[in-house]
Amino acid sequence: METNKSKLQSLFFPSSIAIVGASNQLGKWGFNLSATLLVSPFSGPVYLINSHERLVLGQRAYPDLRSLPQKVDLAVLAIPALQTVSLIEECVHLKIPNALVVASNFKEVGEEGARLEEKLVRTAKNSGIQMVGPNTMGMVCTPAGLEILFMPLEIKAGSVDIISQSGNIGS
Repeated sequence: METNKSKLQSLFFPSSIAIVGASNQLGKWGFNLSATLLVSPFSGPVYLINSHERLVLGQRAYPDLRSLPQKVDLAVLAIPALQTVSLIEECVHLKIPNALVVASNFKEVGEEGARLEEKLVRTAKNSGIQMVGPNTMGMVCTPAGLEILFMPLEIKAGSVDIISQSGNIGS
């Protein structure tokens, strides 16, 4: 049985990452998250997923998660809110244990968004997937060299851990 500590280990110290929605379009979340991670100190494989492009940021792009050459520990979902539930279900099927969901347009936009968010959270909880988000600016784990953010920051490892609900305060 996997302990909470080992589950957190796979979230904050993933051996490999896929970014669904990786993009060549400057300013899109899929561009910025991919670019930031690719220049970060993270040493594991990073797989970029884009169903329309063969190359993203000069790297090979895969059409979907099923096409990856190996299972990943973390799926970063840089896709519209309406696509997130089906992607979490795909992560379940592919045994991807962690997801980072950056999409907004959930409960902050009203009842319909709240229902979608509730379905997303229920799907993740019922499947055992650890989910960061939705509506997050990313995550950082300096000991792992992990920097998945909308914009690169000069982050140095230290003796303080920060978990922030606010992207501005977290940054």
